[in-house]
Amino acid sequence: MRQRLADKLLTHRSMQEPSAEMTAQLGVVAAFELSWQELDNQAQNLGCLLSIFALAPIPWDLVERCLPNQDSEDLEDVRDDYLVNLSLLQRTGEETYELHQLIRKFLSDKLEELAEADELKRGYCQAMVAVAKDIPQTPILRDIAQATLAIPHLAETATVYQAWLSDEDLIWPFVGLARFYAGQGAYAQAFPWREQHLSAAKKRFGDEHPDVAASLNNLAGLYYSQGRYSDAEPLYIQASVLRYALRRVRSHLVEKQLVARYCKHIILKKYPVSTLTKVQ
Repeated sequence: MRQRLADKLLTHRSMQEPSAEMTAQLGVVAAFELSWQELDNQAQNLGCLLSIFALAPIPWDLVERCLPNQDSEDLEDVRDDYLVNLSLLQRTGEETYELHQLIRKFLSDKLEELAEADELKRGYCQAMVAVAKDIPQTPILRDIAQATLAIPHLAETATVYQAWLSDEDLIWPFVGLARFYAGQGAYAQAFPWREQHLSAAKKRFGDEHPDVAASLNNLAGLYYSQGRYSDAEPLYIQASVLRYALRRVRSHLVEKQLVARYCKHIILKKYPVSTLTKVQ
């Protein structure tokens, strides 16, 4: 492979008068491309999936969560035989791996060419939501330790991959991140996630939605936990008013449905189906 790389670099037109920076860039891209060509489809997909993760150590169990239908031993073989062997992926600890920044960018570009790109992103988001749900409202040291390595990837989900979160899952990355930091008393780091939760919910659902009420309530709770009662009170009131209004709407809809069912029952009782003329 080294000889192929050398031949490719020497025949590149830009190498006739190369600068040091250009030579380095061409060498990196050419090396990556040659390594990419050495991968089979499964290894290419795995490499592209890894590029979705944040630029941080990646616990291997998170990768397996993203691909629940694939055999874990097969994944490990692909990882070791291709990605690690070709120096595209580096082992940084026990069952922990990391992509170099340039390799991650290269694989990220390749990801956008894959037909499976959206599927891989959704799988990644679902795995991160599961991580967020595992963080309790008041985490203890064991919970913090278990979640720590996943936090950069959870943040990546909340900031970069919102579009691939389902409506039901949208809140969870923000909730998990806020719980992680607030549980350690790191309120300055928790606040942005509570605020982004509110912004994301409004953008996705509009101003009148249960998730907006929940985000208002959670932000108020964060203020309250610091003794900032004057900041918490108006948010609590907004959340309560919104929840009351939403309950009234739901109640009205249920009432209309019950009336419709009752009317249908009365009509069918008075005019049995057998007596009604079918509309042609």
